[in-house]
Amino acid sequence: MAIEIRHLRQPAEFDRGVELQKIVWGFADRDVVPARMMIIAQKRGGLAMGAFEAERMIGFVFAIPSLHDNRFAQHSHMLAVLEEYRNQGVGRMLKLAQYRDAKERNIPVITWTFDPLETKNAYLNLNKLGAMSNTYYVNLYGERTSSDLHSALGTDRFLVEWFIGAPRTEKILQGADPTPTGLEEIPLALRWNAEERFAPGEPRLHHTAPRVLAEAPPDTQQLKKLDMGSAQKWREATRTVFRHYFDSGYWIKALTRLPQPLPIANYPLQRAFYLLEKHED
Repeated sequence: MAIEIRHLRQPAEFDRGVELQKIVWGFADRDVVPARMMIIAQKRGGLAMGAFEAERMIGFVFAIPSLHDNRFAQHSHMLAVLEEYRNQGVGRMLKLAQYRDAKERNIPVITWTFDPLETKNAYLNLNKLGAMSNTYYVNLYGERTSSDLHSALGTDRFLVEWFIGAPRTEKILQGADPTPTGLEEIPLALRWNAEERFAPGEPRLHHTAPRVLAEAPPDTQQLKKLDMGSAQKWREATRTVFRHYFDSGYWIKALTRLPQPLPIANYPLQRAFYLLEKHED
């Protein structure tokens, strides 16, 4: 698979970006970023890049100019890859191209949001790219959007910060693992409830250790199909945990998948835990 990553240039390529939003997320017109907005954003400090196989655009990343801590920055609003090309590194290729572009333009930080319950996205954002977060938005886009992927659980989001050129970021991009050793000794702020088939246990908000772990579903879209009520409980429990520990000075810095079995028959997915760590400048 030969994939080329480049800036969008022609009106037809921006129109393809609109089309991909509808294919990937199932957005209605009201939730789609129009081509005109992407064109002007790219000309005024933002970014619109596509992943092309031959002449077919199979994914794109779109960012708008922004301010972060009173500095010029970019906010990366969308990253989309066609389903048949997922889990092949295309999303990471798009983000790395965005990173290189930001370094060339001396942009110090790129931010974006993602759903805390989507742990596949978390692994890319935290472990492979080196972004981190200490900001939690409740229903950032309202109770729901027109996408079925956002149904029933609201639109809570982490805001991640990607520090361009920082030593930590560079090490992770070069393959360093951000997860520490001795995970079994780190206290748990949230975990699967062994007595209920799909539900979380009670949040534990008393920990003060330098690191704590908080479990999240390994596949929330599958969980919604199996037990929507439990998926909603996970939203409420994770919201409580992350907001509390962020207020206490912790940051989300990694996602780890542990081989501990879930208390559910025929549900073989590895358990997913966020690493919350007291931040040191």
